[in-house]
Amino acid sequence: MHSKKRHGILAAAAGLAVSLVLGAVALAAGDGGWIDPAGTNAGPNTLTVQACGDNVEAAFAEDLATSDVVVDLYKIGTATKNPTYDIYDYALTEDFSGLTLTSNMTSEQWQALADAAAEKVTLTSSGTLAAGDSISGLDDGLYLILAHGRDRVESGYTSRSAQYEYTFDPSLVVLPNKAAIDGQIGTAVEYGPWLTEVEVALKPERSPLYGALRITKDLSKNTGEDATFVFHIVDTETGGEKYDNYASVTMENGATVGDVTVGHIPAGMQVTVTEIYGAARYDWGPVKVGEKGDIIIAEDTIEFFCHNEPTGDRTYGGHGVQNNFKFDTEAAEEHGDWVFNPTPDKQSPAQSNDREE
Repeated sequence: MHSKKRHGILAAAAGLAVSLVLGAVALAAGDGGWIDPAGTNAGPNTLTVQACGDNVEAAFAEDLATSDVVVDLYKIGTATKNPTYDIYDYALTEDFSGLTLTSNMTSEQWQALADAAAEKVTLTSSGTLAAGDSISGLDDGLYLILAHGRDRVESGYTSRSAQYEYTFDPSLVVLPNKAAIDGQIGTAVEYGPWLTEVEVALKPERSPLYGALRITKDLSKNTGEDATFVFHIVDTETGGEKYDNYASVTMENGATVGDVTVGHIPAGMQVTVTEIYGAARYDWGPVKVGEKGDIIIAEDTIEFFCHNEPTGDRTYGGHGVQNNFKFDTEAAEEHGDWVFNPTPDKQSPAQSNDREE
């Protein structure tokens, strides 16, 4: 089935972590399967699935909302009110009857059951409902929630915005459910009546996405000597506080076209490329290669082009530039960052001899 990363858990029933106390569990077969939003549902329960809870930063929630999260909902177990106690007895449906369901399961065992159930089903392109929507008419039972991006079934339980990838865990929720006390869900009498209107909140984790840019330099004519052209790349929002890097293109052996690709740039970032050195004998600027700035696209490469004309009026050399910016994968909270390593001052032979003495 679909590959998935293990991140986050479902916050279930009134937006909190679900903790179930099961009665006498019988692993009997019953009706179940994918909940078709266009199907005929006549049960008493309504379920609302939020993409995230209220405990996340506003910027996180706003970006997640652009990733088009949908939910596939599967009924994997029936629920029958116990005639003696204020509990429900649960039984896995036929398609899931080979899985493990026992009384007094731990949260880790519930997650294991959700993962195992997810391996038995197939994601749909548009899901049962979009995150934030509700579906009514659901029977009492145990339900599997699989969140993913719309039309991203081959990518497993992930959704994407322009800048981030969000990853969800398969999750379970029981209908009906009870309210919470001090942030905890229970099934005892003190937790109040069983609720048929249940809201759950997903808890995705996210990771940044990156893209690249390619700078292509072309000359109308090569003067016959190797020439190096240097470009300064900065983010347009802060003018280099978030991203500041240098790249160079060297023309060798009479070449008139060359390029360089710069990778690991945060996706969604708008960058401007400026040529800051154009080698001897070429009219170079400075030239804004990306005058208005261009948006870096996740796992893609955007193009910048720059043209130079020879002037013939420069006689000094101009080849060989060192890029002192190196990418440090250990920096910036384990996401990496560009670090400037200064070049030692150049010294004349006389200065060097003086120091040795």
